[in-house]
Amino acid sequence: MANSRFETLLQKFVKDTISPAEVHELGDLMSAAGSNEELDNFLASAYADRSLAVHEDFDGEKVREKILARLQFGEPQSALPPANDRRTFRLRWLAAACLAGLLGLAAWFWALQKNTGREGIDPRQVAMVASPQTNKAILTLADGSDVYLDSVNNGQLAIQGRVKLLKLGNGRIAYEYSSDTTDIVHTARAGMNTLTNPRGSEVIEMKLPDSTRVWLNVGSSLSYPVAFEHKERTVILKGEAYFEVAPDKTKPFRVKITDNTEIAVLGTHFNVNAYEDEPALMATLLEGAIQFKKDNKRQLLQPGQQVRSGKDGTIRLVPDADIQAVMAWKRGFFHFDKTDLPTIMRQMERWYDVTVEFQGKVTDMRFSGEISRTHDAFQVLKILEASGAHFKIEGKKIIVLPE
Repeated sequence: MANSRFETLLQKFVKDTISPAEVHELGDLMSAAGSNEELDNFLASAYADRSLAVHEDFDGEKVREKILARLQFGEPQSALPPANDRRTFRLRWLAAACLAGLLGLAAWFWALQKNTGREGIDPRQVAMVASPQTNKAILTLADGSDVYLDSVNNGQLAIQGRVKLLKLGNGRIAYEYSSDTTDIVHTARAGMNTLTNPRGSEVIEMKLPDSTRVWLNVGSSLSYPVAFEHKERTVILKGEAYFEVAPDKTKPFRVKITDNTEIAVLGTHFNVNAYEDEPALMATLLEGAIQFKKDNKRQLLQPGQQVRSGKDGTIRLVPDADIQAVMAWKRGFFHFDKTDLPTIMRQMERWYDVTVEFQGKVTDMRFSGEISRTHDAFQVLKILEASGAHFKIEGKKIIVLPE
């Protein structure tokens, strides 16, 4: 690639040293004749460099389209009432992240800068709030004993009735029926177990004895029988989980959320968000069919649909749910789509195990985009700050400042 102003700006963009004025300049250059070829040459050269550890097929056209699209400023959403002065900002780190993925480098972020006259978070005053590095889940067995999964080795953890409990690699646990009769602990019933995944922990995956797979998000718990010995397979969820239910027409699978709310399935893939601090319970179907029940109300879901149950008792069907957004937590991302700041901060509270305090009027600003949950809280807040929000960090507390 020729030594040019365009190359210089691209390098600054990748290194996250580019200024707001230079971003405008880069956008103009990318729209000019010849810049497409220069960009292709730059990316192809980087792709060919084995030291950069690129693992994807290079498609210059797609990459160029993504970069051009994400170099644009976020615009106010016309669908939102102008009288409320609601603003939606598209977090423009994705252009740099696109380059980062191709070059095999770390993620960079650059978002819409605002001339607010505020300095933002002072890094010298910040105790780094890192993303979860281990799984801190706690397994409470039928006899009341606790197993802390981050402090035990892989292998067999317990035998309950005819079921063995195993810790596998990569933060997974599994229940398996024992084929060795010498292993069987003769008890009338194996009883209930509870898996608790606290705030500040990694997502944990579990396989139940019927081969149903469950991913449990942070700040959540799941109670379940060690062996499904009755006509129904019933589990109790608090928080959020994704289920891939093993089919068994003779034993329907039920997820109880409250005394009067449950989801009934035979074999399907679905996500349930039932955090108590969220304004609505949401169940989203990816595959198969489920029936949502609350009191005497019923709602049958088809793949791609979502049901939302408000605290006021209302039930609403969303016919075309945003599956990417729903499953972002399982993919390892925060996903925002015109998301308000209180909703974002609730997610951060659970993931980073912090407390959040709002000072003054809560901004009506809204955000769109994705951020990897591998980044520490300070990095995420800096992205939000660059888009116009303001924060202060005091230890494990995040203070949201007024505009």
